[in-house]
Amino acid sequence: EVHLWVADSGVGLSQGAGTGTGLRNLQERLIACFGPGASVSLAGRAPHGVRADIRIPMSVAA
Repeated sequence: EVHLWVADSGVGLSQGAGTGTGLRNLQERLIACFGPGASVSLAGRAPHGVRADIRIPMSVAA
């Protein structure tokens, strides 16, 4: 598995942060390219900031 993450110490996520269309689009593209084990997620960091995680499954050729 490849696990990429990016974090910052900014103001964090707002309560009304939108509809999530961009994240949903990215999730669908990851699954289309890398299969159902691929994912993207956002999480707030204490005391402030955001972390984005992208996971891509890897397969080993025999």
